[in-house]
Amino acid sequence: MARSLITALLLSASAFGQVSESSLSGRIASADGTACPESPPAGPGASPRILLREVSTAQVVMETHADASGRFRFRNVPYASYTLEARNGDKTWASRTVKVANPSTAGADFPCPAAVEEVSGLQLPDRVVKARAEASPLETSGHLFYAAEDIRGLLAPSRENAVEALLLQSADVVPDEDGRLHARGEDAQIQYVVDGIPWSGNPTRVYSSLFHADMAKSIDVLSGGLPARYGAGSAVVNVVTRDGLDIPFSVRASAGAASHGTREADVAAGGRLGERVGLSLSASRSTSERYLDPISGFDAIHDEGEGNHAFAKLTAVPVESAELRIMGGYDATKYDIPNLFSRNPAQDQAQDLLSYLVGARLDVDPGTNVHMAAALYSRGTQADLRSGGLSTISGPADSAKALSQNERFFLGAGREENYNGGALELFLKPTLGGKTHRFRAGVSGEFNPLSESFAFAITDSGMSGPDGDARLRPYDISRGGSPLTAEQSGSAWAAAAYVEDGFEVGRWSFLSGLRYDVFSLFETEQAVSPRLAASFSSTSNLDLRLSLDWLAARAPLENILLSSSPALLPLSGSEQGSTPTTVGAERSVVLDLGANYRWGSYIILDGGMYGKYIRNFLVKSELGNSGLIFPINLKQGMVAGGKLQARLREWRRVSGSLSLGSCVSLGLKPEDGSNPIAAGLLVGEEGHNYGHPFAREDAFPTEHNQLFTGVLNLRYRIVRGLAGSFGARFDSGLPFDLVAADGSTLDEAQSRAELKRRGYGDDVIDLLALEPEEPGSPDKSVAPHAVFDLGLEYRLPLGPGPALELRAVVLNVLDTPYLYKFESSFGSTHFGRPRTLGFWASLDY
Repeated sequence: MARSLITALLLSASAFGQVSESSLSGRIASADGTACPESPPAGPGASPRILLREVSTAQVVMETHADASGRFRFRNVPYASYTLEARNGDKTWASRTVKVANPSTAGADFPCPAAVEEVSGLQLPDRVVKARAEASPLETSGHLFYAAEDIRGLLAPSRENAVEALLLQSADVVPDEDGRLHARGEDAQIQYVVDGIPWSGNPTRVYSSLFHADMAKSIDVLSGGLPARYGAGSAVVNVVTRDGLDIPFSVRASAGAASHGTREADVAAGGRLGERVGLSLSASRSTSERYLDPISGFDAIHDEGEGNHAFAKLTAVPVESAELRIMGGYDATKYDIPNLFSRNPAQDQAQDLLSYLVGARLDVDPGTNVHMAAALYSRGTQADLRSGGLSTISGPADSAKALSQNERFFLGAGREENYNGGALELFLKPTLGGKTHRFRAGVSGEFNPLSESFAFAITDSGMSGPDGDARLRPYDISRGGSPLTAEQSGSAWAAAAYVEDGFEVGRWSFLSGLRYDVFSLFETEQAVSPRLAASFSSTSNLDLRLSLDWLAARAPLENILLSSSPALLPLSGSEQGSTPTTVGAERSVVLDLGANYRWGSYIILDGGMYGKYIRNFLVKSELGNSGLIFPINLKQGMVAGGKLQARLREWRRVSGSLSLGSCVSLGLKPEDGSNPIAAGLLVGEEGHNYGHPFAREDAFPTEHNQLFTGVLNLRYRIVRGLAGSFGARFDSGLPFDLVAADGSTLDEAQSRAELKRRGYGDDVIDLLALEPEEPGSPDKSVAPHAVFDLGLEYRLPLGPGPALELRAVVLNVLDTPYLYKFESSFGSTHFGRPRTLGFWASLDY
């Protein structure tokens, strides 16, 4: 493994993760720089305390104490705007707003306590520098920041799903089946960066083990206007985990239960091991009887799942100017694939997922305004999908078992992906032409050994009969056919280099960059991606921003060997035609316009619009409800949308957020009348529908198209330690196509009749919007739906340190029936979550 890591670093392969933390230091001193004449006792448990409070949420992210000389320092500070507060006990005597936006150490000093009037809380006298809820004029991306307290308070069906609940706080993220998410009209992979190490791959329920959000100190979600240091993606999730340097050693244990057989427990421990070493450990286990979305109705059949996670991080500061982090994680997930029918013997299709991460990062400050970072990492994922314990059919006994235990088809699959890489980064802050510049450059790399296997057979003769699909007849083992099998292995690598420069001219701020990517799998692809951004401080409360980005996104590696293999072409048959199966990188040009407005001291409004023109638009097709998803390139696409986000800092005990979004995501029909699909394995309904759009349309909706989304979250602090939460989400519904058996289009009444012919009842049909957008169009959608949630939390101190925390949630309070998606390949309709009750208890010690 070490050899492949070094090879990847020398190749300078593709960059996905970058440094997203810094240090913040300062001193409490007299105006002439001397120590305060009567400094209070310093150190843990004594004053003065220094609090770091994130501006948009008003949550305390970190806390430290000044030493005897009045000096203090925060390490591993996530990029954000903060209020830095100096306190004696509960009294604040000074406060400053600081922006942490680059790797070099930021500074902020405070006057001695005797120099200003001491007052309680955040109500500061005019003579003191006040905290102001403002974003830096350098902000080029929309972002949502979540502190640890925000993450613990998420209204989620389990802590295993907390990261999904967090991302769905934003109206430009739309839920799809089984935890898949669409962000800003695309299914391009969301980039996770954990402590500057890329969490490569696709960490969603069907692809890989979920990231356990409770181990995070903070999570910052970036969208639009991404700097050149980030590769392409619809969003970047920057995670800073707990490191222990800022707290004494402590332990937190929690356990909980929820509806649908959910049981979970986790333990986290960490803190200082001396002055220069911190340790953080966490482990969790979660089980559920409703892990994926049911496909037979709202009550799940064969839907158990479990997730097991362990993570460790050691942070060492060998000298004041250097910091080393070593981390490792292991995740094991197992889930059943839901059944359509209840029968004996029951169909038993299940998937095991194993993944690991090991990484190290070294940060060095060799001089003032100079920062260097180096990282090495390796992450691997193994997936094993079996039907009745079989991964393939190798004889009559296996065939008999497959026929008796599988409802429609037998499926066995395996895959293994490895992501071995490294990165180097340099940050400088020179003065050129009288202007201070923020210069950043880096190279990074990744090497990816891959292997995949596949076995498929039809077990329901109706699927290959006169009313089924004749392409499946050779693989129908109920009619004497043979399984379709394939095994593929190979390796991919990628390389990237970038430069960035930011500076100010008057009230204008500029950030420009240039990125070079090279991807290699079936062929070598190269891309040069300029990034241009500017922001303007229009007034003291209003900032405007503009960005124009060229992006290149490598195709997802999961199942890419199988989907590009000639061995699987029989699944598509004549539908494939001359369309190549080799999926390539997506390329896009993205324009973002945005504004940030601070309305008084409590409300922050952030709005933005975006437009994308995309070539080789990445979409996906799933084989049944198996979680086996194949990538497809559309030749061209267009996405346009916008979002308005409002955040309320606590005002009269109320805090919360409102997010409203709209998105149109369209594939474009080529002017020459050719197939809109550029490449990919054309299986199932998605493969057919993308290749045969409505004739009278110049553009057709993709699976990411949702016209309106709204998300509301409110929190009310009832009394000290007790708070209630309210959540609401509205989705206008994802699209699908519906035609008659002979391919003709249907009006609303005909659609209902066709669905009843297929066996659907009114309880499902009523959850669909069947009126066509225009006469003769096959375009339909899931019906609009709204879901409401409630939560209650109570924190009971048990002494100076220990505390008991209790949380309860009721999700989908009104038990509203709804669908995520209607009729994927092989008839898999994904039903939404019914009313769910949950309760958790945590003990901090």
